[in-house]
Amino acid sequence: MKNDKKIILPIVCIVCFLILIIVIFDSRNLINSTSSNINNTSVIETLEHKLAIINKNGYVPQSDITVIRFRYLLEILEDKTTNSKQEIADMSVAGITLLRERYGREISLLQFMEGVNLSIPDGEKMNYAIAATAYLQLLK
Repeated sequence: MKNDKKIILPIVCIVCFLILIIVIFDSRNLINSTSSNINNTSVIETLEHKLAIINKNGYVPQSDITVIRFRYLLEILEDKTTNSKQEIADMSVAGITLLRERYGREISLLQFMEGVNLSIPDGEKMNYAIAATAYLQLLK
């Protein structure tokens, strides 16, 4: 009986070890396949796509024409100003929020950015905050 225990115990340990390895291997495959599925189904939202969603106040496909227009405006405004695309986007959203909440004026994000863009002469390099504030004063 003692010899049987000496033989059975190592066999049980080996079987447990193999089961553990199989479980770990399967869980890694599950994680990899899950993250692969997530990567395949999720869309990386670009800044211009986020702006289009804010502009519509709802979902907009990445292929929507407003996404293309926001991309263009961000590029042009980045060239005309001393600010980054992210700063331009943040100040624009803050501008329309201020117009709505403080002055009761409703304007789309696209209209606001188009207006600021038109107010900055070509060849100028200025701070977007100054141009946006001046345009905001005209709208209120």
